[in-house]
Amino acid sequence: MARKEYLTKTITLPNGKRKYITAKSVDELKEKTLTARLQLRAGVDLSDQTTVGELAQLWFDVEKKPSVRESTANFWAGIIDRNILPYLSSRPVRDVLPIQIHNVMNAAGEKSQSEARHTLQALRSMFNMAVDNNLVVKSPVPVSMKAGGAPTKGKEALTEAQERTLLDAVSDTRAYIFVLLGLKTGMRRGEILGLRWDCVDLEKNIVSVRRNLIYLKGKATLEDCAKTKAGIRDIPISPEVSDVLKKEKSTTNSLFVVHSLNGEMMSQSSFRSLWGIVAARSARPDSLGTRRHPGVQHTIDFHVTPHLLRHTYATRLFERGLKMTEVQYLLGHESPDITMKIYVHYCEAQNRQSTFKKARRAMISR
Repeated sequence: MARKEYLTKTITLPNGKRKYITAKSVDELKEKTLTARLQLRAGVDLSDQTTVGELAQLWFDVEKKPSVRESTANFWAGIIDRNILPYLSSRPVRDVLPIQIHNVMNAAGEKSQSEARHTLQALRSMFNMAVDNNLVVKSPVPVSMKAGGAPTKGKEALTEAQERTLLDAVSDTRAYIFVLLGLKTGMRRGEILGLRWDCVDLEKNIVSVRRNLIYLKGKATLEDCAKTKAGIRDIPISPEVSDVLKKEKSTTNSLFVVHSLNGEMMSQSSFRSLWGIVAARSARPDSLGTRRHPGVQHTIDFHVTPHLLRHTYATRLFERGLKMTEVQYLLGHESPDITMKIYVHYCEAQNRQSTFKKARRAMISR
């Protein structure tokens, strides 16, 4: 078989070095040469061999790590490691093509919608940095590109009857306070675990969110700040919840409302053990509790997670007629878009129930 001959052209770079351009045809050679000259005029260093992996590290060190919490920085590091580096790590930044960005996003699109959205956000920001630093003239990330991914399935809030069932199931356990606060204040898991008695006003019936407990590589870290600026808030509690907290406070020497058995802040393994109390009372086949605790009554026949407690609280607020901005404040959402998603899901569920009722009445009238 005859060996394929390549056409070659040489251009001189500003530093005096030569840049060799190869192509399979005259037209391709002209196009590559023109592109190279345009890049030179735009200030791009054609001898630069910065890889996408190096660009990603630079972007992380400059744009993310200094400006966000450690847990958020770790989140973005995970996005890079899982979805970008396996495909582009060793490729020079100036050689990345839109088709390769599509390949990255197609792979991310097989995961969740959130994963794909954050991957696209990272790619856009990384290559915008490359443009700003004259590594490329134009970002290879198409302006019109949208993140794919499977949409996150909307969570169904617990009904009021399910709330009572859940609270009854854990009423005599150390999981009770956590579940109660989740359902009646809507605080995030870390906010509940980071709650100390100095932020609980049992005279005014107010809980103040000022701290957040996070787990990094299995280690518990108490942050003297909320998850976001909007997370710093005061939440009213009912007299019933206040009475439960008064009783708890009178029987503990711990600084934390929800704590490990030794009174210290809740470690990751301790929280797993605490939530295992809820799982142990589940009658659902997807629960491990029925096998681990055969002597416990399995009265919870619905799926429940720590975050679902918060979602249920939000739904109760909408049911009681609170405004969007009021719910956003109580939940500590920085963006109203997050609150709106919960509201839209709530409205869809309400409309569906209304439709079912009308359909049943229509069938009976026949």
